[in-house]
Amino acid sequence: YDELIEGLKNKSADVVWGLLPVREEYKQDITYSKQFFSSSNHIVIRYENLNDSLTWYEPYESTDELNGEDLAVLKGSTLVELTSEIFPESKVIEKEESIDLFEVLLMDEFEGFLMDKPKVVFFKSRYPERITYFDENFYDNDYGFAFQKNVNGNKYKTEFNEYLKSI
Repeated sequence: YDELIEGLKNKSADVVWGLLPVREEYKQDITYSKQFFSSSNHIVIRYENLNDSLTWYEPYESTDELNGEDLAVLKGSTLVELTSEIFPESKVIEKEESIDLFEVLLMDEFEGFLMDKPKVVFFKSRYPERITYFDENFYDNDYGFAFQKNVNGNKYKTEFNEYLKSI
């Protein structure tokens, strides 16, 4: 998210049209639309194959067992710091794209990752026999669109908030 915030700060972008977590520390540099989406965050793990058979199992019974294991997050996301706090004995690996997290998890590069539930459910539907996730929610994210913190940004934000009210 740092690159997106920087684009608004240096005026190379007027708006971030995407899900940007609402964070107090960002508000000094940007302004947000009204929050329009909330999501929980969950740990995703892969099913393991038992002796190259057709039997797959969950290698962990609880998220506590993941502390000390290599875990991954989306690079620059708010989950980097959160993962380090929740799992202080784990190495946190940052990946560029959401799809990288799923594909590399299946290649055994790390044991799991933290991600917001809509993406988790989507990828679980793509790999139903290969991944699963814990129901335990680690963090709630609120999302909004982001705008430059200036007259134009405030104008765009106001117009967008009015649009949100109309739908």
